[in-house]
Amino acid sequence: MPASRQLAKQFSGKRVSFVYLSIDEKFDSCEKASKEEDLDSNTYSFLLLNPKESGILKLIQFKTIPRYLLFDKNGKSVHENAPDRQVPN
Repeated sequence: MPASRQLAKQFSGKRVSFVYLSIDEKFDSCEKASKEEDLDSNTYSFLLLNPKESGILKLIQFKTIPRYLLFDKNGKSVHENAPDRQVPN
């Protein structure tokens, strides 16, 4: 999550949105992690209910945490598995 926070600062004031999806099965765990990662103030931070049956997770073929996806301004996927900035390319 540090890389995500760094990117959010870098793109502050620009037309970029960061969306966070949690697959925690317990709301309390999700809420605690959101506060620890300073995501609780993010408008686009969501807890997926019943993640094992989630259509969005099946659509993006979700397998790893964290997972970074990039979309253009029209919602078209431009990178389905963007690298974490902390991991060398």
